[in-house]
Amino acid sequence: MSCETIEPELIGYQFATLSPEVRVRVEAHLAACPACLQSYFALKRALETEPDALPRPSSAARARLRSAVATQIAQRNAPAPWRWWERPFAFTTAAAVAFSAMVGTFTIATAEPSAPLSIARRAAAADRPLLALRTTKPAPG
Repeated sequence: MSCETIEPELIGYQFATLSPEVRVRVEAHLAACPACLQSYFALKRALETEPDALPRPSSAARARLRSAVATQIAQRNAPAPWRWWERPFAFTTAAAVAFSAMVGTFTIATAEPSAPLSIARRAAAADRPLLALRTTKPAPG
């Protein structure tokens, strides 16, 4: 490998992101080429000791990153859309409850009044009509 092909691979070599074949070729070249070895040591020293010397992303790249993050956050916080069947189901359920309440109220309001249960039981036990129990007055004495 030539020095021109090794130079771009030095960062990948430092961070161990190279494939095993390329790594072996870079190591062999660094052992044989003192100029590339010096370049590698300078890069390693800069990465480890001078964090301000590292390249920074451009303002356009930062803007794209911020926009992408904001989009993902907005998607996570957005309320889930109604499924096609949820709105009709909710409306139908509410209408059924309201209709049942109206029918129950109408049934109770128009029903024939009935005697309390205790009077109906006494009438059944005495084998007399219910009206006879209501109209009879207790005998004096």
